[in-house]
Amino acid sequence: MPSDNKVVLAKNEGTGSGKGLGIKVKSLTSDLEKELGYEGEKGVIVVEVEGGSNAENAGIKNGDLIKEINRKLVVYVKGFLDEVKKIKKDESVLLFIRSGANTKYVVIPGNK
Repeated sequence: MPSDNKVVLAKNEGTGSGKGLGIKVKSLTSDLEKELGYEGEKGVIVVEVEGGSNAENAGIKNGDLIKEINRKLVVYVKGFLDEVKKIKKDESVLLFIRSGANTKYVVIPGNK
């Protein structure tokens, strides 16, 4: 298991998108699994949502667990960021998240 336990900003810099997704994420550790009630889950945890961002407007909150991005499983931050880099600035992003006891798909619209 890689130790990518740092907090990173999810920006798709390679595509020229200014604001990116407007979230910061970190890997789900065993301590966070217990604290947030996500035992046995895989994904990255949202630790900050930029005010006024497309992610905030889509309902993403601190503590949400991102399990998929554009239907690709997310296990570690690196894999999540690899997928973010593929997104063009005007493309919407489909996230599969767990928020507390609920799981749902959330669409973050692209920047125009």
